[in-house]
Amino acid sequence: MAKPNPFDDIARQVNADQEAKDRQAGRDDLTPASAKSVDQATAKPSGTSRAATKLATPTRPAKPTRPTTVQATGNGVSFSGRPTTKVETVAARVKQAGLRIRADADVAAIAARLRATPAAVSAWLATRSGAPTKPQAKVRTKQPATAKAKPKQLNPDKAPTITLGHLWGDNKPDWLYRCTLVTRYEVRPDGTVWSTLDQVLGPDGKVVEDFWCLPLDFRPTQEVTGNGRKLVLKDRTIAGLQTWLIRAGLTTPENTTT
Repeated sequence: MAKPNPFDDIARQVNADQEAKDRQAGRDDLTPASAKSVDQATAKPSGTSRAATKLATPTRPAKPTRPTTVQATGNGVSFSGRPTTKVETVAARVKQAGLRIRADADVAAIAARLRATPAAVSAWLATRSGAPTKPQAKVRTKQPATAKAKPKQLNPDKAPTITLGHLWGDNKPDWLYRCTLVTRYEVRPDGTVWSTLDQVLGPDGKVVEDFWCLPLDFRPTQEVTGNGRKLVLKDRTIAGLQTWLIRAGLTTPENTTT
């Protein structure tokens, strides 16, 4: 409980004294206004008055509605958004707007009214006249080449080559006796000479069966000079290669073949 205010008792006592003086003076009809004001001031407000003093919560404004693709205007129904390219959509919008379109109507005006492409409107008009609809072909533009294609490089000229046959006259190994080793000599662009064992012919002159299985070196071998240095020809033609073969004693002018 709240403690009583001592000033209230003092005020009541003052009011009681004043009333007594008034009665003695013959003023009983006066109302104790000060006492009422004190009682009213000390009285607690009721629940209804407290509720009335509270401020009302303001209501939130309603959210605006989003515009739809179809809007009602004074002239009918209008459409918004990107122009459609579908014939079915054009037919549905014509029906929705309640339009009566003649065959010779302005295609551009109808396209603007229905928010469609002129091609779609033309295709829809064609379907009305009974013509079959064709799928619209997409327009494709050829992109310019960013860089020119490199020209095809031609194969270099064939390296000068001479093929020689060397008769094996040694008895060792016996399986190679009287056989012919067919060797190819070629000059490369840097002037070096390389020899490669291509075939092995038997004493009868026929190619030995499975000759590549013989224990011989069929890899290209670079020719060297007498002091062990690699051979480099200044004349890198067939004539230069033939001259070197004759000087090296590997062939004669009559036996060289290219």
